[in-house]
Amino acid sequence: MTVPFYTHLPASEDGTEYSETSAYKFQTPGNHQNSLTLDLKKTNFVQFFAKHTQKTLTSIDYEDNHILNTNSTSFLGFILDDGLSWKPHINQLCSKLRSACYILRTLTPFLTQQNMKIIYFSYFHSVMTYGIILGGNSADRDNVFKLQKRTVRIITNSSNRT
Repeated sequence: MTVPFYTHLPASEDGTEYSETSAYKFQTPGNHQNSLTLDLKKTNFVQFFAKHTQKTLTSIDYEDNHILNTNSTSFLGFILDDGLSWKPHINQLCSKLRSACYILRTLTPFLTQQNMKIIYFSYFHSVMTYGIILGGNSADRDNVFKLQKRTVRIITNSSNRT
């Protein structure tokens, strides 16, 4: 599990500053007041940075646990890397879309075009449009567009040259 690590936490409602240790105390296994626990042995952190800057932290020591820095993490179905390039997410998305394309290609002889559209919108289009507002303008978006064109050609039974 990857959790964000804040070095400057906002002030509480009563005006006092939170410390890093108090921010983690409510999540550690010893304190169950809100039923949230944090397994510090499985916890990693990601340090986001610009292209030409170097990482400053490689690990964090907290309560006799060594929290390591990772290059990427999965959060709400998105793969976020340390440079926020969206390339790992687009690669995983293209893998899912290729499997949807294969399913449509194998079902083409058995289904009508209307049924193929239903499968397209339920399997391909829903995966493609999830989070498009965030990563839709990435440099690798052409790969997703090419897979969408391939899928439309399969549904319409068109060739590559038409």
